[in-house]
Parts: sequence; C-alpha cells; structure tokens
Amino acid sequence: MKPPKFTHDQMIQEREKYMSSEELKLYDMGWRKTYNDHWTDGKTGRQELDHMPIKDEPQRIYFSIPSTDEELKQRQMKGGLKYKENEEKRRTLQDRTRTILRTRLKDSMISELLGVPEEDLELLGLHDADFGTVMTFGQTMTGTKGSAKCAEFIRDTAGEKPVNTQEISVFTDADKELCRKLAARMGINDEEP
Repeated sequence: MKPPKFTHDQMIQEREKYMSSEELKLYDMGWRKTYNDHWTDGKTGRQELDHMPIKDEPQRIYFSIPSTDEELKQRQMKGGLKYKENEEKRRTLQDRTRTILRTRLKDSMISELLGVPEEDLELLGLHDADFGTVMTFGQTMTGTKGSAKCAEFIRDTAGEKPVNTQEISVFTDADKELCRKLAARMGINDEEP
C-alpha cells in the first residue's frame, strides 16, 4: 500500500512557521511540514514514520534525511555496495547448488537412492555418476511410472518444452486494400515487396 500523497495546501509553506534550526535546515533542503506533523519532500509525497516529529524530540527524524548532496551520494554508494554484496551471496548459493549437482556419488549410495542393485549401475550408465545425473535418472524412472510432473520436468529439461505460438496478422484486409490503393496512386507495382 502506498503512503498518502500530500497536496500543496496541506504543507506549511511559510518559512516563519518553522521554529528550530533543524526545522529551518530541512525547510532549506526542500522538506515541508504538513498540518498533521508529518514531513515530506514535496516530490514523492511520501509519508514515513521516521519523518514524523515525536513531541519534543524533532532531532530523532534527522538521522534519515540527507543534509547535503555529498551525504546523499555516500548513502547511494553504500546502498550499491550492499546490493552487490547480496548479489554475491546469491551467486554463491547458485555455485553451491551447482557444486552439489556435480558431486560424484559412490555406487552404494546411488543404489540405495534409486533402489537399483549395484550390479545394474554399470548397465544403466550410472557407475560413479554425479548427483545431477542420479536425480535426473530418478525423475525419469518416476515419470515412466506415471508421474506427469516428473515426465514434464524431464521433457522441459531436455529442451523439448512446447511453445504456445499463435499467428497474429497485424494487417487486416482493409489495411491491405489501403496499401494497394496507395501503391497504385504512387505508381508502384503492388507485386513488388
């Protein structure tokens, strides 16, 4: 839910109504106080609790308001670095998952997971297989036993996912007739591309 927007007449515009030096500083930065004691920058019209003065402690709200362009740039830079750090963590999780899928398993473990005798693993091509191969084989086996979800997973993973395409004609017959008339008027052969 978006916070309510303030209209121009809800904001206190007269500089003399701002008493403290902190309030004047905010006023000079473009922030305006509203008649219900909220602060807004007048651009986004945002109403946030950290911009609401709390009785005799208006200094509490100034921690989150950048006082200079330099401070704003610093905050933006810190935000960018934090985003990059989170992105690296996400990539690390992807790498971990890929590592797990590439992990080689012992034949005894593969046999136990799939319920197949160890002697048959060589025949199935699963001797010393990785986790991803075992998982794919298990999904294939479950799909052959009637699980539509598993069969769909195998088909899609193999790259045979059906694509629903519909042919849409942009030109109607009236449009085509108009183009023919225009071509005739300009002396262009309508059989040319």
